[in-house]
Amino acid sequence: MNKLAKNATIGLLSVLSLVSCSKKDDDKGTENPEGSSAFTIYGATASPISEYMLNVSNLGSGTITSIGNGIEMTGKLNNSMWTIRKGNTFYALNRQTKVFSKLVLENNTFKMVKEIPFTQLAYLCWNQWVDENTLLIGGGSLDGLTIAYTVINTETLTITKSGTLPVAAPAAGLKVTPCSGILKDGKLYLGYTYTDDNYTNEVYAIDKAYLAVMDYPSLANVTLSEDTRSTFPGSGRVGLEAQFVYNNDIYILTSPVAWNGDNKHKPTGFYKIKNGETTFDSAYFFDLSAKLNNNDPDGMMYLGNGKAIVRNYKDEFVTTWDDWGKPIVEYWYLDVVAQTTTKINVPLFYGGATTYGYADGKVYLPVRTDADGLNIYVYDPATNTVTKGAKVNGLHDIQAIYNY
Repeated sequence: MNKLAKNATIGLLSVLSLVSCSKKDDDKGTENPEGSSAFTIYGATASPISEYMLNVSNLGSGTITSIGNGIEMTGKLNNSMWTIRKGNTFYALNRQTKVFSKLVLENNTFKMVKEIPFTQLAYLCWNQWVDENTLLIGGGSLDGLTIAYTVINTETLTITKSGTLPVAAPAAGLKVTPCSGILKDGKLYLGYTYTDDNYTNEVYAIDKAYLAVMDYPSLANVTLSEDTRSTFPGSGRVGLEAQFVYNNDIYILTSPVAWNGDNKHKPTGFYKIKNGETTFDSAYFFDLSAKLNNNDPDGMMYLGNGKAIVRNYKDEFVTTWDDWGKPIVEYWYLDVVAQTTTKINVPLFYGGATTYGYADGKVYLPVRTDADGLNIYVYDPATNTVTKGAKVNGLHDIQAIYNY
C-alpha cells in the first residue's frame, strides 16, 4: 500500500485533527487570557458522517450536545490535516480543485472570505507567520523532486512570492519530502527527508533525517547536514504540530509512525538545534520510542516551558491495519528538556484529536471508549491529576478543541 493510500485508510479509521499553527511565545504556550473560557469543539457524527463546530464555555463539567446545536461543517475544510488556523481564521488547500481558501468562524457561522487558484505546492507541509499578515508555507513540489515555498499576503489573499528551496535533488526512485520549517533570528530551519513510494527497502522514509539552514528571506548561506538517529523530522502536515522553540533552542518531533514516515527501523523522538547552531545537537536525542515500549507517539501539542502532550497508539495491540482504529490510544505528558515522560491516567481510547484545549494551566482531552462514550478529561500537569469533565452527546469523535 502506498503512502497516500495509507493516509486515506487511517483517516477513515480515526479522524485526524486540525492543529493550530500560529506561533507561540517561547515560554507561554496557549493559555487563555485571564477570565476567558471560550472553546470551540470540532467533531463529527458517525452515521451519516457530518462535521460540526460547537462553541462552548465550559469543558470541565456538565453535558455538551451537538443535537440541534453547532455549525454544520461537512466538506467546508476538505482535508483538515492540511489546514492552517490562526485564531478564528482558517486557510485550506483543496488539492483536487487546486484552490486555496480563507474562511472565518464568527457569529456562529463559518463563511468563505476568498479563494484563489493555487498550484505552487502539492501539499501544505509546514507554515510560519513572518508577520501579522504574511504567511510562509512550505511543501512538496508537484513532481516531488524539490521543496517549494509560497509567501501569501493573508489580508488580501494574494501570492507575493514563490519558488524552491536549496536542497539536494533526490536519488532515482525517491522524492524529497519536507517535514518541518521554523523561522528564527533571520534563519529558516528546514527539516526534511527522502521517501520511496515503492517501499523498495520496506520503508517509506529512508533511514536519515536532514536539516537545511539558510538566511531568510534571501535563502543564501545554506548549511546542509544529516542525522541517522531518526527520520522524518517533523509532521510533514501543516495541521499537525511537531516543533517549538524554548530558551532559544529548537525542538522537532520526528514522525516515523506508520501513517507518516512509516519506518520501523528508526525511533520516534525529539531532535534539538541549539541556539545559533546549524545542525542537530549530537549530544541530545529524546528517544520516545525507548520510553514507550517501542511505540511511535504523534499528535503533539506544545504547552510552553518545554512541556508537551502527545497521543500514543500502542503498537503491541496491532496485528492488522484495522487494529489502528481500535481503542488502543493513550496520552502522555512530556518534559522535552529533561527527557521525562508521565502517563496521563485516562482509559485507553479511540484515536482522533491531535490538538487539545488548554486554559488556566489545565489540558482538556477528548476520550472515547465503548463503555462510556465520549467525554472530556481534565488534566492538571502541576499536580499530575485527572478529573472527568463534560459529557459529549451527539458527536462520535472530537477532532480538535480550540481555545482563543
